[in-house]
Formats: sequence, C-alpha cells, structure tokens
Amino acid sequence: MCKVEKEQRKEFHMSREIIQIGAVLADALDAFAQWLPEGNVTAVSWGMADKAQLKKELSEKGIRMNAMDRLFLHWIDGQKMFVQKVGGQYPCPLAGALAAAGIESGGKVHDGLADAYQTAILLTRIV
Repeated sequence: MCKVEKEQRKEFHMSREIIQIGAVLADALDAFAQWLPEGNVTAVSWGMADKAQLKKELSEKGIRMNAMDRLFLHWIDGQKMFVQKVGGQYPCPLAGALAAAGIESGGKVHDGLADAYQTAILLTRIV
C-alpha cells in the first residue's frame, strides 16, 4: 500500500479504508488495459494533471505498459477544448464550466467518477 498524505486524503475525499482496499496500481491498470478496445483510444481529462500524475506514478513504480503508452499519446485536455470552443480563461474550474453550460453539478469535487461523468456530459454539449 502506498503512503497517502493526510492533506491528499482530505482533498480527494479518501478514507483510510478506501486507500487500504485499493487495488495495486499495476493490477488495476492491467485490468483497465484489458477492458480497452483494440487500436487507438483517446483519453480526456479536465486539465492535464491526471495524465501527469499517472505518468509519475508509473515511472516511480517502474511500471511500463504498452496500453498506457498508447493512451498517453492520445490524451486530450477537455478544459482547454472547452475554453477554445466556448471562450473564457484557462484554467477554468470544472464547476465553473458546468455552471456556464447550465449543467447541475453532482457528486463531490475531485471525485474521479463524478468528475469523469460531468466532463463527458459537458464536452458532448460543446462538440
């Protein structure tokens, strides 16, 4: 189990139980890679911090995965896409973009599943 600082647990709403039962990164990414379809897949995140953090974690743990390398090549900054299409300043908080698009924010801030869902809803409205 990796050490997660108290400030990080609070910021990302993570309990000790969630951290302790979390899957080992390599195992989780292997399952994710098996779930991905063949060929090129595009990842979209709100900003590039998720990509940078994931690359850092993989590097620090000595994990190399072809599926992740391919995914990193096709990673889109949804925040930048939103600002280019709608206007405004970069960086733009997800909550602000949702409000500007008239989408009610649901879930906790920085909750991966809620943020991914809301980012997908938001970007499908502007594309």
